[in-house]
Amino acid sequence: MLALGIDPGEEALSLALVELSGRAPRLVGSWREPRGSAPLPDHLREAVARHCPTAPDAVATALPGRQATFRLLRLPFSDASRLAATVPFELESVVPFDLGDAVTSYVPVERGEGSTTVLAAIAPRDAVRRHLDEMRLAGLDPAIVDVGPIATAGVFERGPSDLLLVEAREDGAIALLRHGSLSALHALDAGARSGDDETRRRLRWSLLATAGDGPAPPVTVVGSGADVAREVASEAGLAVTDAHRQLPAWLDGAPLEHLRAIALAARAAGLAKTGTNLRSGDLAYHAPSEEARRQLRSTGVLAAVAAVLALASLGATVAARRSELAALRSQIAGEVRAVLPTAAPGGERGQLESAIDGLRKRRSTLTGASGERPPVLEVMRSILAAVPERVPFEVDDFALDPDGLRMHARTDSYESVDVIKRALKDVPGARDAEVKDVKTGVDGRVEFRASVDLGSREAS
Repeated sequence: MLALGIDPGEEALSLALVELSGRAPRLVGSWREPRGSAPLPDHLREAVARHCPTAPDAVATALPGRQATFRLLRLPFSDASRLAATVPFELESVVPFDLGDAVTSYVPVERGEGSTTVLAAIAPRDAVRRHLDEMRLAGLDPAIVDVGPIATAGVFERGPSDLLLVEAREDGAIALLRHGSLSALHALDAGARSGDDETRRRLRWSLLATAGDGPAPPVTVVGSGADVAREVASEAGLAVTDAHRQLPAWLDGAPLEHLRAIALAARAAGLAKTGTNLRSGDLAYHAPSEEARRQLRSTGVLAAVAAVLALASLGATVAARRSELAALRSQIAGEVRAVLPTAAPGGERGQLESAIDGLRKRRSTLTGASGERPPVLEVMRSILAAVPERVPFEVDDFALDPDGLRMHARTDSYESVDVIKRALKDVPGARDAEVKDVKTGVDGRVEFRASVDLGSREAS
């Protein structure tokens, strides 16, 4: 298997080839070519033709620059369906676009008892689509579109010791690996190449903040700004170690300036387990397979024959059943009109079930369901009674379900938010109250989201 990694940097295009055989993986080669005036697809097509002896079996690439945002999220549950539903909304507050216009990806990096830490990434859907279009114009269809700093950190996982990894480039990051697993990931606010006082100050702060409390692990630096980053780390009192001592044995002597492309090739080959993939939904990768296409054609022929036979059989019985069906429909329509005078003909059963469900939901909303939650009016009165009159707040959005209530509200100060949080805990039947996403809105008021876990009426 031949895996190709592509790092489409702003100043240079980097490629790497990794070969998997029956023995250990092997780095075939890596190359870095300055970006000229030619469009990326043309430049990439020529570079692949020049350096790849045969067409790669798998391709991985990364979004260029800062087109993607990543976060390490620690969530108080481990259920896969809840993770899939929650992670995109946890990322929504850190990006300037709607979730409907975004692609998200996440991977669990640590599981605890009843909790999960996930590495999540989000990017504009149009940016991912444009990137894939450029790859296809170059004759490539990558199975993985990762985020650059995540891919680079992934090649250091399962290392022999704790490590503070600095990828010193414009779209780099600082990663903290504890016991070979990713523990923290911090994007660099600026590249580390200039060496000016402000850049050095921000880099020093990022290093110390990512290292956290306690003894700092040794620092490994890669990327175009490695020299400046090593100086800053030494000035901060951090021990600097050679990156090759932390890399897998098969990468001994690999050019560190090509490391992101090498890490992406390792992702394509399945050698790096931690990583995200922004190819999802309508942008998901579909591996070509001539055998699958052949079987699909055979299945299509058989399906067509079966359809012809089925139609012939159906045509023989339709005429005999039409009159019976018309009489039955007329009878059903008459019965439905007796209870739903405005019901449209056809689909009577569905209309009846929908009407019944609607009535049940209205009853549950207004009166509360036994053993689940109190009525809406009772909850609203309880909230108004719990919040002091001196604390004004406006509710923009309010939702109540069997698990509790959620609302988005505004108030005049952060102190008022604390008062409201304490008051929500005094709502009868409340087992837990949480306030999050507190921030100052464009109108100057403080907006927040609140959720209250309501105990059942039976429990109360």
